[in-house]
Formats: sequence, structure tokens, C-alpha cells
Amino acid sequence: MDRPKRPVPLLPAVVCMALAWLPVSPDASADPAPNGAVAVTAFGGIMTDNKWEDVLAPWTLEFRESGLAGVAASRRLAQIGDGFVLEVEGQAVRHFGDQDHWEFNLPLTARWLRFPWDDTVDTSVAWGIGPSYATEVPQVELDNNETSQRWLVYWMAEVELALPDSPWSGVLRLHHRSDAFGLIGDDGGSNALAIGIRRQF
Repeated sequence: MDRPKRPVPLLPAVVCMALAWLPVSPDASADPAPNGAVAVTAFGGIMTDNKWEDVLAPWTLEFRESGLAGVAASRRLAQIGDGFVLEVEGQAVRHFGDQDHWEFNLPLTARWLRFPWDDTVDTSVAWGIGPSYATEVPQVELDNNETSQRWLVYWMAEVELALPDSPWSGVLRLHHRSDAFGLIGDDGGSNALAIGIRRQF
């Protein structure tokens, strides 16, 4: 039997995006350059049955028949030194396949921008953490952990690659929901590998 279609939960989506784009107070350490100050990212991925550290041995990954598609709006908050920036990002994510729900994440992200080969391939790496809310308890998390909950901690690790001076880039992400070692619940969490495209403004 087909599942009934549910309306898009607009309120949490709007809140996540609005918080990511709130104006910030001027600061001497902020990067005034418009290029890269704000960005929009579209991404898609597939869930795994693995722990996050298994990504370091990709030949061990076991994928689920469960995917995700999302959009994220991010804003640069501050630049520290020559290559370190802080960002905030609001995400709206749709799950499909083995699970069928919406997910909303609001990570604060630290990004390193400087690599020796940037003149050839402009590269950055990032790690972000923040709250995560699912509109229903994710089935993949229940299958892998026997228990989970709607509110968890979200974190992501990302590699971004672009041609020099291009506003467009590609991203590869580890998309992770976690109980934060029991801080947010007894157990729960999931991992997905995602790829996407980003437009900087």
C-alpha cells in the first residue's frame, strides 16, 4: 500500500534557512569580500549501515536502499587569519527509499581554505556540528541501533573542489546524525555519503 503523501513541513525549513542567512554584526575579522560570503548547495546521497569511521576504508561500506536529497543555504560569519573561516548553514533534507521523512539541520562550520595546489584546484575542507530534527524517527536508525529519536546532533565533514576563481564548486560530504555519546539519547544515529554542487555569491 502506498504511503499517504504528507505536506512539506515549511516552518522548520524556513527557520533553518532564515537562521543561516541572518545578518551578522560587522567585525574586524570578517571577510568583506562578497565572493564566497554566502552560498547555496544542492546535494544528494545514500545511507550506509556503517559507522562513520568506516568511510576511511570505503571498500567496507554497505549501502542501504535509502537515499536523501537536500538543499543548504550558508553564510560566512568570520575569517580568522589567512585561511580559516566560520560559517553557519541551514539544511532541508528529504529522505526516500527505506525511510520517508524530512530532516532539518543547522550546523556551525569551521572551514580551512588554503592549500598549496589552490592555483590548480581550489580546495577547502570543513567540519560542522549543530542540532538535527527529523519529522519522524528514521527507520534506518531504528534498524541499525534498535532505538533513536527525532532530535539528535548533526555533524558533517566535507571536501570542496573548484576551478580557481569560479563561483561553482563540487562537494563531497559525510552526513551524520548522532546521539553524541549518549548526551542526546541512549542510542541512535546514521551515516550517509553525499555529493553536491555549490554556487557562491
